[in-house]
Amino acid sequence: MIRDLEKSKKDLAVIIFQSEISGKTVGRFVGIDRLSLTEIVLKTDHAMSKLPAETTIHIYDFIEKKWEMVQGFIVSCKQSENPGNFILHVNLHPFDTMQEMVLEDSRILQIMGKMEFFMSLKFFELLPSNTIWAVLSRITSVSYHEGDKIMTQGVRGDGIYFIEQGGCYIIVDRDDDYILQATRRKGDMVGVMALLTDEPRPANVVAATDVHLWRLARNCFTLLVEEQQELRKFFITLVCERLESDGLLADLAIGKYMIDHKIGQGAWAIVYRGHHMSLGRDVAIKLLHHQMALEEDFRKRFLEEAKIIARMQHRNIINIYDVENRFNMLFIIMEYLEGLPLDVILKKKGRFSAAEVTDVLFQACRGLAYAHARGIVHQDIKPDNLFMLTNGTIKILDFGLACPFGAENMEMEGTLQYMSPEQIESYPVDGRTDLYGLGITAFQLLTGRLPHPDDDPAKLMDLHLHTDIPDPREFVKETPPALAEFIMTCCRRNPDEHFPDVNTALNSLKKLAHEKRKLIPWYCCFSQYGFPVLIS
Repeated sequence: MIRDLEKSKKDLAVIIFQSEISGKTVGRFVGIDRLSLTEIVLKTDHAMSKLPAETTIHIYDFIEKKWEMVQGFIVSCKQSENPGNFILHVNLHPFDTMQEMVLEDSRILQIMGKMEFFMSLKFFELLPSNTIWAVLSRITSVSYHEGDKIMTQGVRGDGIYFIEQGGCYIIVDRDDDYILQATRRKGDMVGVMALLTDEPRPANVVAATDVHLWRLARNCFTLLVEEQQELRKFFITLVCERLESDGLLADLAIGKYMIDHKIGQGAWAIVYRGHHMSLGRDVAIKLLHHQMALEEDFRKRFLEEAKIIARMQHRNIINIYDVENRFNMLFIIMEYLEGLPLDVILKKKGRFSAAEVTDVLFQACRGLAYAHARGIVHQDIKPDNLFMLTNGTIKILDFGLACPFGAENMEMEGTLQYMSPEQIESYPVDGRTDLYGLGITAFQLLTGRLPHPDDDPAKLMDLHLHTDIPDPREFVKETPPALAEFIMTCCRRNPDEHFPDVNTALNSLKKLAHEKRKLIPWYCCFSQYGFPVLIS
């Protein structure tokens, strides 16, 4: 039997011995450091002094999913390199030479019988197998009846709970109105959010049925998350997914700001409405998707650029107030906007008039000129990132891909339909890159279609590189020549044939000033489109 054990994966055991204090038989979860035919070396947090000591050891086989028993004598106990841990050396003996020691600890016996459940949990799957013993040593069993409150909103979290049987309701108390936020079932965890954010619990947890859970205390959880990178990534991903799916997060504080509720979701972030707790100012709180937030290079670059962008103050650029970094989750605090992004308006209108397009171009160019003067290239100008307020003001959104002038675009960043040739070929970018995206955007707003088909990415890239966009007058004959020429100049394949900068482009737009004066205030009629808020 020992020979078979040696060949299998063994990192977890329960050691049974006689207590030096009470004289009773006790048990401990321990880790296995080494296992041979004659000796087993164990890791434990329990020191022993009266040696040698007889012992029975139950070893868990993670492959066969069963416990096997060996017997022997503990012959030495030494301090481990890790504070609070000890190394036990056990000499193994044949079964017929010793009497089996019987375990009487009901908690340990219960856990030993639940190993299949524990190992089905993602939490335990991500734990290094040689640390599982330490978690099982500290996990405790709790039960609640249907209707019992397991956790209270606003109270500091004391641990995380794994649901073994039954289910729980996640209920938000908002202004004495109770809102069912989510349901958790067997195998789910509750209590994670409060521990990761170190904030009071954002919701109540109530037993939906009689429920049995296993609790891991805060201090043990925090230590594991700090030490185990994969486990930390798992919990960040879990929290982000719950933020993305649950929608309602009452009283979750992010720095100086309080989240109110979810208002939108985009390709790389989810957005919540919130407010500054001291000033009462409404804000939009953007949470980067976990796939991006966990990418260390992206995080570092984004935080550096956010500092620059946050200093920009212009009526045609969304204001960024702050960036909060909480447990590897990035939250961007922005001005709260009411209105519609141009892509939504375009879907409802079909296309924009020449006067409307001209007004959008004037405002977008002013915002870009301000950013470019500070060395920032947006890199992703498109209708989705141009937001119209209810008073007609255009705001440029999502400077998340922004980079300094002349920076190499190694990742070919941007949205392919609006991407300039230099972006596609990963050449250095400058302000003309944004003008190219603005030109494609203007063409789409004016004609209701993109200049190149977008069903085949490879073909689309080839068209951007080798084919000029068509004259918009082929689709809208009444397009003013100056506007058509502006759009085509922005979209020249050779950057040297573009406007040299946004200020030159603005001067060109002045030829359309008389058209601009004819602008119908269509943007004041938002009642026909609704009043959504910032989504990106």
